Amino acid sequence: MFSMVRASKFLVLIAGLLGLAGMFHPFIIGTTDDGYSADASAWSLLGDVAQAQEDAAAQTDRFSTALAEAEAFGAYLWLPFLFPVFLAALSLTFLGTWGVLRGRFGRLFGLLSLGPGLFVLGFALLLITSASDGQASNSTGLGAILLLGTGIGACVGGFVSLVKPDRP
Repeated sequence: MFSMVRASKFLVLIAGLLGLAGMFHPFIIGTTDDGYSADASAWSLLGDVAQAQEDAAAQTDRFSTALAEAEAFGAYLWLPFLFPVFLAALSLTFLGTWGVLRGRFGRLFGLLSLGPGLFVLGFALLLITSASDGQASNSTGLGAILLLGTGIGACVGGFVSLVKPDRP
C-alpha cells in the first residue's frame, strides 16, 4: 500500500531535483525601457557579472552594456543567495536519495529537509514578489516557479516525516 509517509522521501528527492533544475531556468523575465528583452537565471547572472568584470578590466565599449544588463536585474543583489540556494537544493537531493536507498525517512531526515526547504521557499517568494514589484515589464520565470515547488515539496515532505516517520 502506498501512503503519504512512504511518499515523503520521494517528495524530498523530487523537490531537490526541481531545485537543481530551477537554477538553470530564468528567475525573472523582463524588458527594459528601450525594448531590450532579457531573462535572469543563476547561470546568466553569474555570466553577466563575470562579463562585466572582464569588460571593465579591458576597458571596452561593451562594458557599459554588460554592466547595464547585470544591474538591470540586480545581479549584485542576488549573488550572495545563489550559492546557498544551490547547496540547499543539492542537500535536498542528497537527503531524498539517501532516504530512498535506506528505505525509510525518519524524523531526523524530516527535520534536516525542513531547513533547506524553508530557505528555498523564502528565496522563491522573494523572487516572485520582486518580479511583480509594480513594473509591468517584468514577469516571473520558470526558475522561480520551480524553486517555489522545491520549497513547498521539501517542507511538506519534511513535515510529514516529522509527524509520522517512516518505519521499516
